[in-house]
Formats: sequence, C-alpha cells, structure tokens
Amino acid sequence: MERRDWLSLVLFKLGWFVAVYGGSDWLIWQLPIVLAALFVVRPTGIALGVVSAVALSGILRDAALIMSGVLNTDGAPMPLWLALLWLQFALVLERGMHWMNRLSQPVQCVVGVVTGGLAYAAAVSLGAARIGDGAGSVTAAWVVIALTWGVLLWVQLRMTSLSQREGAFS
Repeated sequence: MERRDWLSLVLFKLGWFVAVYGGSDWLIWQLPIVLAALFVVRPTGIALGVVSAVALSGILRDAALIMSGVLNTDGAPMPLWLALLWLQFALVLERGMHWMNRLSQPVQCVVGVVTGGLAYAAAVSLGAARIGDGAGSVTAAWVVIALTWGVLLWVQLRMTSLSQREGAFS
C-alpha cells in the first residue's frame, strides 16, 4: 500500500471517531478531516462519479433505516455528520481499502456483515444512535443492519472496482 492509502485509512478512522463521538456538535472538526481525505484521494473523472454513487448509496440506506425505526439518531432523517461520514467512507474505499476488491464476493459480504455490525455497535455504545426503536425487536434490527451492510459493501466494492480498472488515480 502506498503512503496515500495509509493516510486515507488514518483520516477515515479519525473522521469516524469525530463523527460518531461528536455528532453535529463536532462538525467543525469533521469538515476539515473530510476535506483532507478529498485532498489525499483526489477523485477525478470516473472516480468522482463512483465516490458520489458510493456515498449516496450509503446515505440512502441509512436514511431508510432511520425512517423505518431500525436506526435512531435523534435528529433528521439524515444528520449531516452521518452523510459526511458516508462521503469519507466512499473516499477510503477508493484509496485506503481498494485491496478489498481482490477478495471473493462472498468474503466481501461476510466482511461487510461483521465490520458493519461492529461499527454500528461501537456507534451505539458511544451514544451516536439507538437500534430497534421502531423495528419490533432489537435482534431483528441488528440482523437488518448486518445483512444490508454486507450487501451494500459488496455493491459499493463493485462500484469502486470500475474506477480502479479505469486507472482513475494518480
């Protein structure tokens, strides 16, 4: 992995913590981290379209979870901090996590189920969200989150593989 790949990963982890721990109150800190990630990744052409599509797919998925009551963030259907976090995730998939495209598709889904579930569990433990308020049962909500994350990661990796095949990065 190149130095920019590592920097992309570090910025994502920092951005994730700032977004999840600070929420809307820490947007002043989250914005420069997202801008730095944009500078590191430098998506252009097809990569910019892919980053936008990946971010939008995550935003729409979480908005659907929020509106259905599976996920509760005590705010709007899509808090700005969460939308920015999806943008940053799209950027790290393009640069810092591009190696995941070499995994088999079933493994990509399993990675999504496990890491997605763990990320949401950590966010819940930090107070960024609650799970299952309107979903009928907390267990069902966790299953929905994990399974949709597994499928979503696989779809998003398919998207990013397009820009990487096209050599969209310098």
